[in-house]
Amino acid sequence: MVSQVKVKYIYFFRGSLKEHVGLYKAWVDAVSDSVNINMTTFMTTRNYNEQKSLVDKYTNQGVDVFHANAFFLKLCIPAYFLFLALRYDGVVVHVRKQNTNMLNFIKKITKGKLRYIIDIEGDVESELKYLERPEKNLYDGFYNKEVKHLRAAAKANGDMISKADAVIVPTEKMKEVYLNRYSGILRDKISALPTAFSGNKFYYDEALRAKTRKKLCLEGKTVVVFCGALHYSWQNIKRSIEVFNKLSQHGTYNDLYFYILTRPQDYAIAENFMARLNVDSRCYTLDSVPHEDVNAVLNASDIGILLREDDLLNKVVSTGKLGEYLAAGLPVITTKHIGFYSRYLENKKFAYLFDDIFSDDELDKLIKKRDLLLSGDQRYKLSKWATDKFSVESQRMAYLDVLKKVERSFQRAVNT
Repeated sequence: MVSQVKVKYIYFFRGSLKEHVGLYKAWVDAVSDSVNINMTTFMTTRNYNEQKSLVDKYTNQGVDVFHANAFFLKLCIPAYFLFLALRYDGVVVHVRKQNTNMLNFIKKITKGKLRYIIDIEGDVESELKYLERPEKNLYDGFYNKEVKHLRAAAKANGDMISKADAVIVPTEKMKEVYLNRYSGILRDKISALPTAFSGNKFYYDEALRAKTRKKLCLEGKTVVVFCGALHYSWQNIKRSIEVFNKLSQHGTYNDLYFYILTRPQDYAIAENFMARLNVDSRCYTLDSVPHEDVNAVLNASDIGILLREDDLLNKVVSTGKLGEYLAAGLPVITTKHIGFYSRYLENKKFAYLFDDIFSDDELDKLIKKRDLLLSGDQRYKLSKWATDKFSVESQRMAYLDVLKKVERSFQRAVNT
């Protein structure tokens, strides 16, 4: 007779509620009707108090947020997972931006009753090689701290992957890179699941567009939007500004305006390039909004820009911001080298893809392209297309398959 195991799932994310929690929750919500799953994080009491409004918001949505001082956290976290491992036949932990050493310890002392999945968004080795190139530094030594961190992460990456019970990467390309780079990894252990967006949070809405354009004083303007952190040079904000400048100078679009959504600490980077490239301060805005308000700004915009070079670090990822642009019905200026998305955008009228983002010849072709803008109806259709292909909801079964694969390993262990 086959015994059924009672398995508990925990989505264990980093101890901050300021970024990406809504996206993490979208994954949990997508599978919550099929598995017993909770979102859980731990933070210091100081951070808990500083983020109290966010704590209240997410706990009301069912997210478990525990806090203690730094010393007791070192005891509370392993005690929590040990308790779960004793209560259930098996515990599966999906780890996002958390150290896995403690989970390895719990896994060992419970003889495998706890197993975990790691989620890797980018390839640290190719990121390291990129930032070590002197020409990619804003000034000499700008990335010294990041390079030191990436060196340590690259060294530990193979061991982390080997000890995990399952690994999620954003593209099939990254899966092949890892299988070739790290010997002894079983192909079935790694699953490719794109960095997606929530279709409930990113969509096109004509009324929202009109309301937001009025609020942000964008009426009558053709708005190019850039969304993302500027700290890392692979974002190519300088080249993005140059592209905007050329389009503006050649009058390709009426009253062109650049709206940059980024972190406040990155404003100086953009302002520096704007000054060096002689962009009139009346032609752009630097802004930072909560993640739940990003969709409104994208709706109010007309073109999304996201430029990436022909480099391995871009070929192995599925840059989530590009999916959000498309979900908001935005035509895009981007490249052929974003691992997951680019192949879907080839030969689409709503996308202009650079092969070489620094090519002036290709930029001249973009300047002459005057059919990039979309009507409201066309944006609705683009949004639906993107949601059907790239949203969390469209990837539900693929994510559930990863979870169930680990659950089946418990089932085999019980019945052998």
